[in-house]
Amino acid sequence: MKQAARFAFATISMLCLAQAKASSASFDETFSMPIGIQYVVHLKQATPARLSNKNFQSFGHWGAEGARQSFCVSSLQVIRRKVAIRVPGKSYADLCNVSSLELSERKGLFVVALRGGDAGDSFTAEFVFRGVYLIERMVRHGEFPEAYERTQYRYNTSEN
Repeated sequence: MKQAARFAFATISMLCLAQAKASSASFDETFSMPIGIQYVVHLKQATPARLSNKNFQSFGHWGAEGARQSFCVSSLQVIRRKVAIRVPGKSYADLCNVSSLELSERKGLFVVALRGGDAGDSFTAEFVFRGVYLIERMVRHGEFPEAYERTQYRYNTSEN
């Protein structure tokens, strides 16, 4: 009986630690492109208001399926040359339980990669920027990468 109680306490302690770690997950990263342009990325997560709603899963949040408590991206700020780039809230609001953030360059484009979720609900999200514009968001299922959601963004500017 004492062993079972100790095991239950250890399990609960680990669960509380994991939840506390996820709730405080924010990321601040800096990346310099090969041509010298510097990007700074700030990401914050918060408990969504809808989490207590039993229909939360029907809204289609990546990384939150089956989780008792989820922390969804509440803010994604990208700064290029000390000027904030507009990143629409709907491009990140459905991403939950982000565990890592990686910045890179691909063919002259700036890429923000997020990993999140757990096991069967894991995902990788990539945000691709050309200059000061978000041009693509791609979210892939972690176990089945052929299952993905891709959004391309187009802008009417004097530069196009």
